[in-house]
Amino acid sequence: KSDDLEIQLERGRAYLRLGDIRRSLNQAAEAEKAYQQAVSVFTKLKTQAAKGPDAPRGLAISKIKLGILYDELGDPDKSSEIYQETIKQLREMKKQWPDDESLLKTLASALSNSASLHAKRGQNREARAKVLESLELFKEIQSASSRDPEMAIERANALNLAGIIHFQEGQVEKAGDTFREGVSQFDQLLESDKENPDYLQSRAALLISLA
Repeated sequence: KSDDLEIQLERGRAYLRLGDIRRSLNQAAEAEKAYQQAVSVFTKLKTQAAKGPDAPRGLAISKIKLGILYDELGDPDKSSEIYQETIKQLREMKKQWPDDESLLKTLASALSNSASLHAKRGQNREARAKVLESLELFKEIQSASSRDPEMAIERANALNLAGIIHFQEGQVEKAGDTFREGVSQFDQLLESDKENPDYLQSRAALLISLA
């Protein structure tokens, strides 16, 4: 039975990867379908009382990716609804599995994406609260995942947003410190991977904000 569970979990992850590929190719309808299929797989596993955080975490990741997609498609209301629901669920899961690093990373990602959406809508108070909570979570898991490329980029995006909000609130020095923290992170990562395009792009975005 444990083998069957792992096969089904991998099936859900495969749909997530397919959705990412479709999204990168600007095939929004196909990406949405793949993410919805992942939601279906992980929901079924969760309702079948599969033990551990894998299925509910996979469900949360699927919903976050749908939220990102709907935001890109110009449906911020649908995206916001998904984020709020998913963040609420992840906070409850955090109580149940407080030491699960992947779960903390997923919650940090959901908060960061939700903060970005709030900022786009001019809701700076909500954006500030969520991006700072996101950064606290990234800080909590950074030492164990300092070489996780995906996490590093998401943290950089959160730092960039936090810096912009600080600047808009007139906290210029704090904004500069926040931007420099992100640049420093990528300087360290680039020491071992000098041509990584994602690192270079994220670092450049922070430098533009710092300027």
